[in-house]
Amino acid sequence: MLPDYLIQNEHIRVKLCRHGLFIFNINDTFIGRGLDIYGEWCETEIELLTQVLRAGNTIVDVGANIGTHTVAFAKIVGPNGTVHAFEPQRRLFQMLCGNVALNALENVHCYQRCVGSVSSEILVPPLPPSNTKHNFGAVPISGSNRGENAAARLQRRQVIDLQAAILVALRKQLAGWWLASAPARWTLRAVNVS
Repeated sequence: MLPDYLIQNEHIRVKLCRHGLFIFNINDTFIGRGLDIYGEWCETEIELLTQVLRAGNTIVDVGANIGTHTVAFAKIVGPNGTVHAFEPQRRLFQMLCGNVALNALENVHCYQRCVGSVSSEILVPPLPPSNTKHNFGAVPISGSNRGENAAARLQRRQVIDLQAAILVALRKQLAGWWLASAPARWTLRAVNVS
């Protein structure tokens, strides 16, 4: 019997999943586990968002993690659309870029940056060791006094300058703020949800 994955090297596995090929950490207790067992992650979110996404849209995926939503969004908006994926954690960002490359998605731009309501520099805390069981997407960005100085910086106007952007990644929180959209005016604004 053949394994249900294409390749495994230590804790990293590559598998054909619902929305394409994915690199993931088999020790990730949420996203990695979902991809490993079901071949998908938060499919109901993706199904809900596909009701408002259209070919040619520009999407901003904040807290993209390894890109499960990014890959799906890129395929939905097609070659005339664009996805801007933001992920500050270095190891997750590396897998995000790998997943974009594995799926030959030329309409995705990946940024190792944080997104917030103000321009500032923060320390991105280190993730736990890759060979330990952990929810790697649940490491908080704010309030850390140690970590990688990844120049995780994004000026708010850089996001606003993304014309005709539909912000669909309302699921990721950074320091008590989420970005939300006002689709009728095609502008972005910050909304405090704490």
